[in-house]
Amino acid sequence: MRRFGTSVLTAGMALLATGVTAPTAWATAPAPVVIKIPTTVVRHYLSDVNGAPYGVPAAATTLHVALPADIRNLPGLAYGWEADMGEVPVRTPIAPGTAAIDVPAPSFADNPYRSYRLDVFSDMSWSGAPMYVPTQTGANLSATFFRSTTAGPSVIPVDLAVGEKVTDQFTSAAAVSVPAGGIVELVGAKGQFLGGPDGSWSSPGAPEGYFFPAGGGNDLRPAVSADGSTLTVRLPSVLPLSEDPGQEYLQIRQSAAGSPVSQSVSALVRITGAGHAAIALTRPTVTGTPAVGSVLTAHAGTWYPTPQSYQIGYQWLRDGKNIALATRSTYKLTAADAGHILAVRVTTSPYGYAAGSAVSTGTHSVTGLTAPKATTAPTITGTARVGAVLTAHRGVWKPAPTSYRYQWYRAGKPIPGATKTTYKPVAADRGKKITLRVTVGLYGHTNGTALSKALTIR
Repeated sequence: MRRFGTSVLTAGMALLATGVTAPTAWATAPAPVVIKIPTTVVRHYLSDVNGAPYGVPAAATTLHVALPADIRNLPGLAYGWEADMGEVPVRTPIAPGTAAIDVPAPSFADNPYRSYRLDVFSDMSWSGAPMYVPTQTGANLSATFFRSTTAGPSVIPVDLAVGEKVTDQFTSAAAVSVPAGGIVELVGAKGQFLGGPDGSWSSPGAPEGYFFPAGGGNDLRPAVSADGSTLTVRLPSVLPLSEDPGQEYLQIRQSAAGSPVSQSVSALVRITGAGHAAIALTRPTVTGTPAVGSVLTAHAGTWYPTPQSYQIGYQWLRDGKNIALATRSTYKLTAADAGHILAVRVTTSPYGYAAGSAVSTGTHSVTGLTAPKATTAPTITGTARVGAVLTAHRGVWKPAPTSYRYQWYRAGKPIPGATKTTYKPVAADRGKKITLRVTVGLYGHTNGTALSKALTIR
């Protein structure tokens, strides 16, 4: 296991469901899985890694090292030197109860540019993989020394209590199985999860990609009970491809601002049923006017985990089928789209996860370009009496159509079968008004229509 520290449519565009269910990164959770945190505490004493080093002048012969009172009786207390090139320190025991030790000052004769680290440590034991948390109270304090060219005393006072940090470790070592998307309740002592004034949370051992620092990034959705005894955490439904669900653990750390004491709570968790493909938290959307010549813009929605922009791919769809070469976030509608439903499929491939995809809702049928208009209306020629032949003249249109359809009307109602350029009135037409409607078509344009003046049949 790897560790880690964690649209809206414009006017003219409406939504039309395409039958795709919007996915969710968080499964419907069953009852919380309760993990009781033992009251037994293991203390780990450490030095501040940012502590200032000590300069050792040429006249110095001795380091007078004061030991913090809280480590003086730890079992196996000892000290040893470790150089900056990684030599293994020689262990020199320290008698129980010792308040300070005198150690010969390091010599820089062989290399004036090297540094030395003095370690004071006790017996320690650690749990196994994957948590590696201390199971025995112990210490590992250190001070770093470098050659100083300024004059100074022969005895250098060193106080290991300066910059000392303390971690109180609470561990629930028994593995607990939790379904993907499930909820874990860590139950401890009253006030255990309050964190202190201005406290902060982190979880470097949580399932990879999930953490909850104070003020944001709350992927695990933590919640603390009013009395501080319970921390509720929701686990994700998605894990990286490299993750072994059997090797996950939660490690919650909190500390009050300015306090040298921090708290660490660890629990081994096995996540069951987790997927590895990225999933959409909100569905992709499309903005723009669904008309030939207009530009549609795809919006990827939100995903878990969050992809980088270069990890997002687009494929525009016409009636659910791929449009060749339409793989950008924008798409200009063409005449071929008129009358069809347009949508976009978004695919994301965040590093370490399987690719996931989701389809936007579709647009209403795409409208074509402006319909051709009759600059000269259709007309009818011939004798307006029963048995005579009437002839249709389609008129003049701009832009010029490529197809024409005809429909004859009697008293405003279409005459069944009367769809040719000529019509012979019958007895039923006597005394009625006959008109002609011409419908024209042009590729990529909305159909145009125009009506002739009426003739009354004798």
